[in-house]
Amino acid sequence: MICKVRHTIEKYGMIKDGDRVVVALSGGADSMCLLHILLSLKDEIGFTLSAAHVNHGIRGSEAERDQDFVNNYCDKNKIDLYICRLDVPSVSSQTGEGLEECGRRLRYDYLYNISDGALIATAHNLNDRIETFIFNFTRGSGLNGLCSIPPVRDKIIRPLIDCSREEIEDYCRTNSIPYVTDSTNSDVNYSRNRIRQNVIPELKAINQSFEKSALRCFDTVISDNEYISSVADSVYSKCFNNGGYSTALLINTHPSIRNRVISRIIYEKTGINPDKKTIDKTCELIKSEGKSEIQNGTVIRVNDGLLDFPDVFTFYEWKNDCKTGVNILPEAIVEVLSLNKNSTDADAAYLLGEKENET
Repeated sequence: MICKVRHTIEKYGMIKDGDRVVVALSGGADSMCLLHILLSLKDEIGFTLSAAHVNHGIRGSEAERDQDFVNNYCDKNKIDLYICRLDVPSVSSQTGEGLEECGRRLRYDYLYNISDGALIATAHNLNDRIETFIFNFTRGSGLNGLCSIPPVRDKIIRPLIDCSREEIEDYCRTNSIPYVTDSTNSDVNYSRNRIRQNVIPELKAINQSFEKSALRCFDTVISDNEYISSVADSVYSKCFNNGGYSTALLINTHPSIRNRVISRIIYEKTGINPDKKTIDKTCELIKSEGKSEIQNGTVIRVNDGLLDFPDVFTFYEWKNDCKTGVNILPEAIVEVLSLNKNSTDADAAYLLGEKENET
């Protein structure tokens, strides 16, 4: 198991000599296994190791038990531990997010904040990748979503990403590693638990080597996705022209590449992550001339062979200066109908006018 994790670290270039690594430590089998293995490898590779635990304030006494468990374990093994206590139910009721979504966002915000540029090691494993793949598949995700959980994303690394949950639990038993169990893992009202308990066993009944087969599939899909992304990046660079984007180049590009380029254009110009309906609408527009309204009231225009965004304003950069109603800013006059300070966009915001000599 240690050899397998070492290979994964080398394969994806996760950790190098001199790095600092913070393990996201829940106290469950996956994160305890990860901590134990990284402790075994830290001197060999030459990195420093600490841990962080987040108490989401959701499971009452069980959450307190988990916090005490990781605190005692790290104290006994002389591991520096950061602890954060959150009130996710309260925050989610204010933002309108689901508990799971809100907890994930706050958890990663905290990990990024305390890591101070260090690598953040999470214990996602091969089974998590499979469950995410199936979940994304049921939602109609494209290739990016079907790549599932990436082994490395920014400062986040996942050394157990190629290990199955069965291997992890065997490692914990063999090495007498203690861990706690989250009682909500058995609640099939959560989609992931339903996939884990009902769907995965049926797939393994078809193929006992299902996890290994899935790993080969992920390697192939990720490789293909990286190539398509590199082509899309090249097209994106070429199609920018005179403050807009060449529709002729976009029209003559394969739909797979064109959709990615349009998605990137919309995101970088407006801060909106476009859905498929928006991308399809934009694809139709580039074949003609005119304007069309897309997400959040944003207007996209095709004029004289160029795609652009008239009156685009980057509201997400001004958000802290805005309130509901009419706002007179240095750059523009903006009316905000509904504002969520915890999001990157207003629910509805309109550019009423630009200041003289300002763009």
